[in-house]
Amino acid sequence: GAVSRYLSPIEPHILDDGLGITRFGFAPYEAALIRHVLPGTPAEENGLLRGDRILRANGVPVDSNTFSRMVRRFPEGSEVNLQIRRDDMMTTAKIRTRSEGSFEGLSFFPMLNPSVLITDETNQEVAAENDEFLRTTGLRAGERIAAIDGVSGLGTYLRENKGLGPEHIVEVSVASGGGLFGGSEAGETRVLRLTMGQVIQALTGIDPNEQVRIARISPATAEKSGLKREDILLEIDGRPATAAVLLEIETSRSGETLEVKVKRPQKAWGLVRREEILEGEITVASVQLIGVVWDVETVFIRTPPAQVIPEAAGECYRVTTQIGTTLARLFTGGLSPKLLGGPVMIGQAVTGAAKVSFFYLLNMVALISVNLCVFNLLPLPVLDGGQLTFLAIEGIRRKPVSMKVMEAVQQVGILLIIGLIVYVTFNDVNRWFDNWLP
Repeated sequence: GAVSRYLSPIEPHILDDGLGITRFGFAPYEAALIRHVLPGTPAEENGLLRGDRILRANGVPVDSNTFSRMVRRFPEGSEVNLQIRRDDMMTTAKIRTRSEGSFEGLSFFPMLNPSVLITDETNQEVAAENDEFLRTTGLRAGERIAAIDGVSGLGTYLRENKGLGPEHIVEVSVASGGGLFGGSEAGETRVLRLTMGQVIQALTGIDPNEQVRIARISPATAEKSGLKREDILLEIDGRPATAAVLLEIETSRSGETLEVKVKRPQKAWGLVRREEILEGEITVASVQLIGVVWDVETVFIRTPPAQVIPEAAGECYRVTTQIGTTLARLFTGGLSPKLLGGPVMIGQAVTGAAKVSFFYLLNMVALISVNLCVFNLLPLPVLDGGQLTFLAIEGIRRKPVSMKVMEAVQQVGILLIIGLIVYVTFNDVNRWFDNWLP
C-alpha cells in the first residue's frame, strides 16, 4: 500500500511524427476494460465478461493499447495467461488466440462493423436520418428501439445472432418520443418486422451498402498499395466495394492480397488535382485476436464547494506552467513553431469541444483564457506585459522612458504582433490544406 516516487531524467527525441515535436514516448493509461465480448470468440469460450479488467498478460502489466498490440503479434494459436479483476475479485484465465483477417494499416468510413458500437442500454434512439430508409422501414425520427424479439439488450442480441445474417427478420419493439430530455419514458409502443441489417443501420446510422472511403492509411500500407487517404473504393476483387462486402472479405479472406479499383477525387474543381480512376492492392493480414471490444472509463471527481476556488487556482497554475514549458521549448528548438495556431485553430478547437459536450466547451474556453492571459503578460511592446516592462524601467531609472523611444519600440512591437498573426494564420491555412489533400 505504500507509494514510492522515482525520478529519472529522460532526453526527449523526435519520434518520426513529421511535426518536429520532441516526445518522451508515453501515453495516457486506458484500462483494458471490456465493453463487449464478441460471440464465438476465445474470450467468450473462456468466460470473459463485460466489465472485466485485464490487469496482466503473461505476467506483464497491460492497458488496452499494449494488450492489443501484444496479442496481434503473437504466433498463431498462442496461449495467453490473463490476470483479471472482476468486480472486487481477482481471477485468472488462459486463452488461446485465434487468427482473423484485418485490413492492417487501414481504416474506413463508414466503419465496416458498426454493430460493435451498439450498447445494451434500453430505448436507444433511432440514429438513421435517411428519409428513404425511414420510409422503407416504417421508423420515424425520434423514436426509440426498446427490444428485439423481446430482448432489451440490443447490442448483445445483435452480436450473438450475427450468424443468422443481415437479412434475417426480427420483431422490433419501437417506442415513440421519449421524455422531455430524451429519457426512457415513452408513449405508444408498436412492433415492426425488420431485418437485422436494418436494425443495425437504424441504431448506428451506417448503411452497409454504402461505398467506403479510406479514412486513414499508414505510410507503409500507402507505399505498398499505391492508395491514399480519401480514396473512394469502387471495386474489390471484382465486387462493389461496399462496407458489407469489405467486412465479409476481411473475415473470410485472411492472408490474401486483393486487387482494388479506387476513385481519387478531384481537388479545387480539378485545378489542384483531377479525378482519377486507379488500381491498387490491399492485403488482408492475419492477426491474432481474443474477441473483445474495449470500453473507455470516464472518472468524474467532485470537488467540495469549499475547495472550488483553490482547485480552480491550482488548475490555472498547472496550465500556466504548461504554457511556460511550451514557450521555453519553442525558443530552445524542442517544439516546432509550425505547430502554433491562430484564430482558425481556435475556432476549430472550440467547435470540436462544443460537439463533444458543454463541459469540454467550458474547459476549452478556460484554456484559451489562460493562454491569452499569459501571452498578454509577455514583455512585448503593445501588450500589457510591455507596458509593465516600461513601468519597471521607469521605476529603476526614476524617470520615464522618452516618448521617441517608446514610440519606436511600440511601432516595432506592432509589426511583430502583425507578423505573428500572419504567421499563425498561415500555419492554420497550411494545416487545413495538408489535411484536405490526401
